[in-house]
Amino acid sequence: NTEGDYIANVAVDNAGVTLTSNVIEGLSVYPNPVPGKGGIAIRINLASAVTSDIELFDVLGRKVASWDLGVMNRGSSQVEKTLPRLESGIYYLRLRAAGEVMTRKLEVR
Repeated sequence: NTEGDYIANVAVDNAGVTLTSNVIEGLSVYPNPVPGKGGIAIRINLASAVTSDIELFDVLGRKVASWDLGVMNRGSSQVEKTLPRLESGIYYLRLRAAGEVMTRKLEVR
């Protein structure tokens, strides 16, 4: 039945699109903007220990990088990742944990 199907608890702002969640409590990326090649620090805050992964997409929706994070502990964690060589532009970093998703915009210069 597709009648009445909808997505609830969606927030859209300059940082990206976020689905209100129970497990993912926070996601931030530093530095932002980032040079075309280099590393980023990703801070993740989770309400419980869950298996997580991160994917990076360009504005056309093409996946340009992905990282399996395994089981992440409850609370705040920081993960450092090296980016592949990227063209200047806007990218979207997507965290998936326990069936939930949180997205942040990443600018590459």
